[in-house]
Amino acid sequence: MTDTIPAGFAPIDFNMPFMDLIGPVYHLQGAEILHLAIRVEKRHCNSLGTVHGGLLATLADIASVRALVQKVDNGKRAFSLNLNLDYIGTAHEGAWLEAHVQLRKESGSIGFTTCEIREGERLVMIANGTFKFVVPRNT
Repeated sequence: MTDTIPAGFAPIDFNMPFMDLIGPVYHLQGAEILHLAIRVEKRHCNSLGTVHGGLLATLADIASVRALVQKVDNGKRAFSLNLNLDYIGTAHEGAWLEAHVQLRKESGSIGFTTCEIREGERLVMIANGTFKFVVPRNT
């Protein structure tokens, strides 16, 4: 197991307490579309010793929303309407998982993405998402 972070990746601060529970999460600096990654720790694993599906779902959801909002860049935020997950492989403690997002379509107040989570070239999960754009409330 290695704790080395690949070149070009840096920690990202989401300013979201929930993400502090699973982080650190990293982003690829200078990427055209937001590209997130995480090093799997023991606390991220289930009783079988593999990464928990909930962590993969969270990573796919956050990466998809952030990539969509970054690309559209209209001052709005987005939330998930639907996230369809296909778990294809497993990963273990020490794995470096990267979330690669493809923006499928943006139509008015709705956006569509596909997110692949990979360990190197090996596919671990595919998530297809539908997201709604909203104007953030001033709090």
